[in-house]
Amino acid sequence: MRIESINQYNIEVASVIFSESWQYSHKEIVTEEFSLSFTPERQKNKLKQHTQRGHNCFIGFDNQKAVGILILDYDANEIVSIYISPDSLHQGFGSQLITFALSELDYETEIKLIVMNANKYARKFYEKNGFEFNGKTKILSIEKGLSEMTYLYRGL
Repeated sequence: MRIESINQYNIEVASVIFSESWQYSHKEIVTEEFSLSFTPERQKNKLKQHTQRGHNCFIGFDNQKAVGILILDYDANEIVSIYISPDSLHQGFGSQLITFALSELDYETEIKLIVMNANKYARKFYEKNGFEFNGKTKILSIEKGLSEMTYLYRGL
């Protein structure tokens, strides 16, 4: 996998991956109407906002095909987001992005990420890749039973 920073030349394709993969990964969590509001244009703006906040945004390619995006916050030593194109799932690209993220972040301090409790596939993926729930949650919706869970890297 070739990984490069998201820039003016690849932000359009990164935005499509961000949109499609967000919709796919949240289809059992949010309403279809809400999910469809995560358009490529909206996600392009989100990527720009991440960059303005000092986050580093990357895109991964398999040969010439864009397969995933990764957003890192070096200051917080955090994996902010990993999204894999739905047609590229279960091919090892997510694990390759995790490996890249771990090589970029500081092993001397805790490496963290936050994932929704209802996103069971993402939680299983992160656990398989050495992350462990640390017991910290943030309630998003009591009525819907949604919360964010903090995971820390413990190694493989």
